[in-house]
Amino acid sequence: MSISKSRAFPLIALTALVALAGTGIGAAALEHNQPQNADRRPGGAPDVGAMLVRGLDKSPGCLRVITAQTSVGSNSIIAWFENKAAVEEWYYSNTHTRVMGMVGSDPDAKKPMAQIEDEDIPVMVMASITMGEKGVLPGPMPVTQISIELYTPLDAGASVNGRLMPEEIKLEHFNAISIDADAQPDG
Repeated sequence: MSISKSRAFPLIALTALVALAGTGIGAAALEHNQPQNADRRPGGAPDVGAMLVRGLDKSPGCLRVITAQTSVGSNSIIAWFENKAAVEEWYYSNTHTRVMGMVGSDPDAKKPMAQIEDEDIPVMVMASITMGEKGVLPGPMPVTQISIELYTPLDAGASVNGRLMPEEIKLEHFNAISIDADAQPDG
């Protein structure tokens, strides 16, 4: 598949910034566009990731945010939202639009999730980026893979003493088991 570099770069750069959130990878190339109050990493590079994670944590309807590194070396940020409106509110938030502006992208260019009809379904957004020795995507970092994916929960599964998905997301058939460690017999 071929993508026009002029059309793809703003989306790719934005995706990279979102995926980098909380992963410890700096965005030194964007330092001159960094807000004055942004955290700094050692050496003075801006920590766009920390800014995004804080913004997500404060976004109405964002139920939980975690960061992770996969076994294949991708750095990820995972955010759960209570519904489509909460995702849209984050998309148009000051934090997100500021980051989009840092890479020259227009938040009004495309309405997020326009094709999704169910307004009340919970949404998990997972952004990931994989770095390599030599990048295959345009931009200042050696990026080999970028992805922003959206998921909704299935009404199935089980957990013991908690789950990755926020408890606020209710699933009728999810089997949540609690075991009190102090109540277990020694043995």
